[in-house]
Amino acid sequence: PSVNYDSATDSTYLFWDEILEGPFTNEGINAQKFDATGNRQWGDSGVVVQPFTSSAVINVTSVFTAGGPLVVWSSEPTFGQDSIFGSKLDSTGAFVCAPFPVSNILSSKSRLDLTLATNGNALAAWSDTRNDTGDIYAQDIKPDCTLGQ
Repeated sequence: PSVNYDSATDSTYLFWDEILEGPFTNEGINAQKFDATGNRQWGDSGVVVQPFTSSAVINVTSVFTAGGPLVVWSSEPTFGQDSIFGSKLDSTGAFVCAPFPVSNILSSKSRLDLTLATNGNALAAWSDTRNDTGDIYAQDIKPDCTLGQ
C-alpha cells in the first residue's frame, strides 16, 4: 500500500493492490480517504481506481498534489512486459484523471517511486530494462495528468 497526507484538510489517502483470488488471479487498485479521526470517507471498501485485470499490479506509490492524490503503478500482463499507469482522484473519490499511461514501452520495470516537485508536477522514476540490464527512467506528470517533456 501507499499512503499520503493532506495537511490542509487533515485527510489521509491510502492506495493498495486489491487481489481477487481464484483459478486466475485478478488484481486492481483501490483507494480510501480517512478523516483526522480515522473514519473512512469513501464507504467501507473505498473506491476502485483500476478495476480487476489479469495483469499483476506492482509498485503502487502515491503522492498528494494540489488537485488531489495521484497514484502510479506498474501493470505486468506477462513477465518482463510492464507498463506504468497513473490516476488522480479528487477529495470525493471521483476521477480527476482516469487511469492513463505514464510509460507504455513494454519492458521489465521495478523500484517505481513518485515525488512532488516544487513546480507542482509529480515526478515518477523507475528502473527499466528496455535497453540493457537496467537504466533509470523518469517522467514528469503535470497537474492535469498530461506528461511533460
